[in-house]
Amino acid sequence: MRVIQRICSILLLLVTFGASALYAQTYDKLWKQVEQAQKKSLPQTVIKLADEIYRKGRQEQNAPQMLKAYICRETYQEGLTPDSLYSSLKYMESWAQSERNLVNKAILHSLLAYEYADLMRKNRRVLLSRTLLTVDEVPEDIREWSISQFVDKIDRCNRASLQDSIRLLNTSAEQYVPFVVLEDGSWFYGHDMYHLLVSRAVDAYRQLDGFSVDSLVQIRIERIYLDMMNAYRHRAGSEDAMLLCSLDYWNWKLTGGISQQPYPTFRMRQEKANREYLEVLNKLIKEYGSREVCAEVYIHKANHLRRLEPKRADEALKVCEEGLKRYPAYKRINELKNIREQILQPELILTMNESGYPGDSVNMRLHYRNVEGFTLNLYTTTLSEVPWMDHGINKDTYRKYARKFSSTHFGLKPLPGKDKLPEDVPYLASDTVFKFMIPRETGVYILQIVPDTETARTDDKFLVSTRFKVLTLDLGDNRMEVATLDARSGQPIAGAKVSFYSSYDEKNRKAMAEVLTDAGGKAVLPWQSEIRSYVARKGRDTAMMPQNVYMNHPYYGIKDTDWRQMALLTDRSLYRPGQTVHVKGIAYKQNSDSAQVLQGVDYELVLLDANRKELATRKGRTNDFGSFATEFVLPAACLNGMFSIRTKEPQSTVTFRVEEYKRPTFEIAFTPVSEAYRLGDKVVLKGNVKAFNGMMVQDVPLAYTVTRRNPRPGYWSNADKPLLSDTIQLDTNGDFSIPLTLEAPAVDTDGYGSVYTYHVEAVVTDEAGETQSASYNLLAGPKAYSFDIRLPQYVCKEDSMLFTFGVNNVMNIPQHIEGSYCLYPFAEQNGARNIAGSEPLDDVVLEGTFTANRLQDFSAWNKLPSGNYRLKLSVRDSLGREENNGAYGSDSFMLFSKSDKRPAAFTDFFYYKENEEFDVQYPAAFLLGTSYRDAYVLMDVFCDRKRIESRVLQLNDTIIRMEFPYKEAYGKGITILFSFVKAGEMYSHQVELKKREPERALDMKWEVFRDRLRPGQEEEWKLVIKTPQGMPAAAEMLATMYDASLDKIYKSNQILRVFYPDNLYGAFRGASRYNSNYF
Repeated sequence: MRVIQRICSILLLLVTFGASALYAQTYDKLWKQVEQAQKKSLPQTVIKLADEIYRKGRQEQNAPQMLKAYICRETYQEGLTPDSLYSSLKYMESWAQSERNLVNKAILHSLLAYEYADLMRKNRRVLLSRTLLTVDEVPEDIREWSISQFVDKIDRCNRASLQDSIRLLNTSAEQYVPFVVLEDGSWFYGHDMYHLLVSRAVDAYRQLDGFSVDSLVQIRIERIYLDMMNAYRHRAGSEDAMLLCSLDYWNWKLTGGISQQPYPTFRMRQEKANREYLEVLNKLIKEYGSREVCAEVYIHKANHLRRLEPKRADEALKVCEEGLKRYPAYKRINELKNIREQILQPELILTMNESGYPGDSVNMRLHYRNVEGFTLNLYTTTLSEVPWMDHGINKDTYRKYARKFSSTHFGLKPLPGKDKLPEDVPYLASDTVFKFMIPRETGVYILQIVPDTETARTDDKFLVSTRFKVLTLDLGDNRMEVATLDARSGQPIAGAKVSFYSSYDEKNRKAMAEVLTDAGGKAVLPWQSEIRSYVARKGRDTAMMPQNVYMNHPYYGIKDTDWRQMALLTDRSLYRPGQTVHVKGIAYKQNSDSAQVLQGVDYELVLLDANRKELATRKGRTNDFGSFATEFVLPAACLNGMFSIRTKEPQSTVTFRVEEYKRPTFEIAFTPVSEAYRLGDKVVLKGNVKAFNGMMVQDVPLAYTVTRRNPRPGYWSNADKPLLSDTIQLDTNGDFSIPLTLEAPAVDTDGYGSVYTYHVEAVVTDEAGETQSASYNLLAGPKAYSFDIRLPQYVCKEDSMLFTFGVNNVMNIPQHIEGSYCLYPFAEQNGARNIAGSEPLDDVVLEGTFTANRLQDFSAWNKLPSGNYRLKLSVRDSLGREENNGAYGSDSFMLFSKSDKRPAAFTDFFYYKENEEFDVQYPAAFLLGTSYRDAYVLMDVFCDRKRIESRVLQLNDTIIRMEFPYKEAYGKGITILFSFVKAGEMYSHQVELKKREPERALDMKWEVFRDRLRPGQEEEWKLVIKTPQGMPAAAEMLATMYDASLDKIYKSNQILRVFYPDNLYGAFRGASRYNSNYF
C-alpha cells in the first residue's frame, strides 16, 4: 500500500521573498541538500531549504513538492518552537478552505484529521482530567478544547477528506510523488488516492481509543469500509482492490469492530464471528481464486485457523498446501511456507527446578508437539559449584569436567484434549509430567535433553544436588542472621560456612564476608551495603546456587520528633468565580502516640488557580486551640478547574473546584430494591422527585429508559441492549414506580457468574423548564441470594459461639429471612487440608436453623469432636425456591478445644489468638502449633526495630500456649516471628502484640438539634463535648453550612483526623530458593 511520507502533518506559513537563482535548481538537488542537513543535525538549514523548495513548488504549481516541503519544514520548526504547532494548524485550516483543487483539499483535510488525532493522543491525560463544558462556540485556542470538540473536528476533517470519492478514485498517486511513496501493494489499487486516504482516516479514528467515543468510531469505520468495498465492487478492473479491502475490513472487525454486534453470549459471539469470517474467506477464494493476489486470502485463512479455539491445525495445513500449489510465484508466498513450517515445527519444553534435595523425586513438566520422544542424559562433574560460562555448556565442558552417569529414554505421544479435534491432535501441543530423582550424592550435575527429532536442538543445563535451606533475618541493628537448615527435615546444620559476595552471579564476584554457623545452625554478621549474594557450604555439599540477599528497610512511621502538621478546611468544595472562600487552619505537632495544638504561630496561605499560578496570599495566627480563619475572594474571570490553597511550612493543601455552575433546585432519588429477586422475575423500582427546599415536585412526566449490560464486558462484549423506554407521571408526593421484567438470554438464567446490570436512566423536567436526571444500576443474576458467612479459620469451643450469617439480595441489601444449616465433616486429602468449597465427604453431623443477619448463639457446636467442618446454609424464597451457599462460600473451618494436644486436622502452621493487646494488668496470650513432627521452630522477638530475644521451639505434632506479660521496655509493643522448614518449604508467621492504648476520641452529643427550620427562623443548637473519661472538654468547634444541592455537582468531603500509626516493626525471614531450568 502507499504511504504518505508524513514527518508531521502540518503546513508552514508562507514566507515570500525573491530568489531568482532558486528556480534554476532541480528538486532532486535541493532534497539531497536537505538530506545532508538532516544527517548533520542542522535543523535551521533544513528549515531554510524546505522554505526554498516550498516557494519553488508554489511558483510552479507543484502541489506534491509543496506538501512534502511544507511538512518537512514544520516538523523541524516544531522541534525548535513547539508552540508553532498551534499557529500552523490554523494556517492549514485556512489553506484547506481556500484550496481550489479538490484532491489537494482532500489531502489537506486528511493531514488535519491525523494531526488533530495525534495532538489529542499526546494530551490524553490533560483532556481526560478537564471539566466537560457545554458551550456553543469552540474556543479560538486549541489548548482549551474539550474531548468532544477534538472528536468533532477530527470527524469533520475525515469525512471531508473522503467526500469526493469518485475524483479520488480517478486520481493517481503517481501525480503526488515525492509526497506519496508508491509501495508494491499500491499497484493492486491502481495507485488511486482513494484507498490511501481511507487508510489514513481509519488510522485517525483508531487513535481515539480510550476517549469514550467507541460508538462513533465503530460507526464511522464501518461506514468507510462498506463505502470502499461498494466503490471497488462497481469499478471495472478493481477486483484485486475489492479483495484486499475486504480483508482489511474483516481484520478490523475481528479486532474490535465486532464488539458492537449484539450476540447473546461471549462464546456464541466468538463462534459466529469466526464462522462468518471463514465464510467470507471461502467466498473470496471462490470469486477471485483466478487472481494471484488471492494468495493473501489463503494466508489470512491459514493464520486464522491456527488461532481458533480449538485450533484447527490440520485444516490450516491443507490451506497452506493448496495455496502453495495454486500460487507458487506470488511475491509473498513464503508467508504460507512459514505457516506450514510453524505447524510442523517440533517443540519440546522441559521445566524443572535447577536444584533439589539428594534422593528426592521431583516433577519434570513437559510441553511438546511433533516430537516422538527424547533422551535424558545425566552427567556427573568434578565441579565444586556451577561456574560462570559466557557461552553456556559446550563440548569442552563435557571433556574437562563431565562423565555420563545415566541415560533414560522417554516416549511421547500426542495427547487428546477437550479442546482438540481428533485430526488436529498430532500437530497441537500436549502437556505431561515425568518423575525424576535427584542424585543422592551432593554436587554439580549436567542434564542433557536430546529430542528424537533431528531438526530439534539438544539442550543442557546444570543441576545441583544440595541439602541446604538457608534463612536470613534482618536484626534491625545493621546486622544479619543466617540459619543453615536441612531442607527436608528443617533441623540445623552446624559448622556450615556461609560466604557473602558482591555480585549476584559467579562472574567477577568479590568475597565480602564469611561466617561459620554454631550448633543451632546460626551465625550473625555485620551488614555491608555491597553484599548481593551468599552461598552455604559444608564438606562435599558445596554446590549451592548463589542466593540473592538484601537488607530490608521498612517504613517506621512517625517518630517522637514533634512532627508539625497543618489541616486546612474550606466551607465548600465548589465555588463560582468571584465568590469568597472561607478557610480554617488547625496547626498541631504530633508524636507517635500524642498530639498538641500549636498556639500563637504565624502562617502564610497561598491561593493557586487551576494552572498552579499564585493569585493571592493571606496570613493567619493560631489561637489557644491552634486554629485560625481567613478568606480569599476568587477572581471574577478565571479558568475553570481545581484551585487550591496551601501552606509552605508545614506543607499542607486543600483543593476545591471553581466553575460557572447552575445550581439544581430538585433531585431524583431511587429507593434501593430491598427484596430478593433473580433473572426472569418482575421488580418494581420506586423513587421520588423532591426539591431541595423540601417541596414536592408534583404531576410532571418522568421519562425513563432501561438498558441491559452484558455480564462479561471485554474484547468480545456486545453493546448495551435497550429494553424499555417510557414516560410516567409523578404523583402528588413526587413518587414514581417503574415496573421491570428482568429479561436475559436463556443460556444465562441458570448457573453462576452471569450477573447482568439493568441500567435505569430517569429524566424529569419541572414546570420552570429545569431538567435533572439520575440513574440506578440494578443487578440481577440466576441466584436471588448471596451468602456472607465469614467464619474464622479456627473456631474455639471455649470461646463465644456467637456468629452472624449474612444473607443478602444481589444488591447486597440484608434480607430478613429464616434458613437452615448443616455441618459436614471436612476430611483430609493426601495429608493436606481440603480446599474450601469441595463437596462433603460424609453425612451431616449437625443440623439447625438460623435467622439471617442476626447475631445468634451456636453453642451446640462445641459438643462436636474437634476437626475440620464445612457449613452449608440454605434458604427459600417466597415461592419456595431453595438456594444455598454452594461451592463458593467461605464455609470451612477447624473446630478445636484449648485442651487439644495436637491440631485436630493436618495444619502446616496453627495460630489462634487469645489476646494480642496487653498491658501490666492483662498479658498477651496465644496458641501455636503444627502437625509436622520434629519441627525446629525459630522464634525471634523484636521491639523498636531491634531483636531483643531469640529462642528455638521443638514442636512435635503439638499445640502449645504462650503468654507474654507486658514490660515497660516493650514500649508500644513487640513483634514475634516464628519460622521453620519442612520438605523444602519455609513456614513463617508474624504476631504483633500491641500495648493497650487509651481512648482518645471526644464524646459528642446533641442536646438540642432541629433539622427543619422555616425561612428567617432563629434556632439555638446545643452540643455537649466530653473527654473519653466523661469530663467536660475545653474544645473549639467549627460549624459550616452550605447549599446541599451543590453536592449534586461536586461532593463536599471535609476531613479532619489525627492519625496515630500503630504499625510495629515488620520482621520477616528470607529463604533460599531456586529458579526453574527451561530446556
